[in-house]
Amino acid sequence: FCMDNMIDFGAYCMDKYEAPNILGVKPFSYQTAYDGERWCASLNKRLCTENEWINSCSGNGRNFIYPYGNTHQPY
Repeated sequence: FCMDNMIDFGAYCMDKYEAPNILGVKPFSYQTAYDGERWCASLNKRLCTENEWINSCSGNGRNFIYPYGNTHQPY
């Protein structure tokens, strides 16, 4: 079971939005993987694996252009 601010992919949960996982807030930029690991660890989370990232970016295996479908939706 995933928390409200996460998406359930069955085998794992992923934040709905890029870090800091807040709707309308610009994602962190100019961060290293080490920065990401530290930030995730401070919230008892982890960075996703490459396969998890690819799966989520294609709409959970549905081969979308965007994670939410094939038509771009601006913020």
